[in-house]
Amino acid sequence: MVLLQRISEELHYIMLTKFHFLAMHIPNSHVKRILYRLRGSKIGAQVNFSYGVFLEEHFPECITIHDKVDLGPCVIIVAHDSSYKCVSSENKLVTKEVIIEQNVYIGAGSVILPGVRIGHHSLIGAGSLVSRDIPPNSVAFGNPARVQCTTDEWVSKKRMEQ
Repeated sequence: MVLLQRISEELHYIMLTKFHFLAMHIPNSHVKRILYRLRGSKIGAQVNFSYGVFLEEHFPECITIHDKVDLGPCVIIVAHDSSYKCVSSENKLVTKEVIIEQNVYIGAGSVILPGVRIGHHSLIGAGSLVSRDIPPNSVAFGNPARVQCTTDEWVSKKRMEQ
């Protein structure tokens, strides 16, 4: 009986790994949403995944992405930190939930670290490292990402440039 359970767990892991690989490389955002949901991530409606988006491989259930979120190419979202465990086997693996609220844009190549919440109607600039919460209605970028202005200020500036 233990052997059957172990085989079942291994097959389940293999299936989740295949879903993860397909979701990263398939071009259709609708199919990506389905695959990430099957893996256990909570994905809202109208979430757009660009090519190469990486959602947490081992703890997908720790990721929540609300409605109308756009993830640029090669965005990485991780929900665990194994550095503590690597330093000493006495330390445990740390998992923290990542929440991306509705109407958020995350630019290409950005990395979202464990425990981060990105507030609604926010923009994250390309190549940013988000290690802390971003409040709603914010434009943030950099390494580490810092809030630069509100989305209203950013929209006003962009309108004046046109």
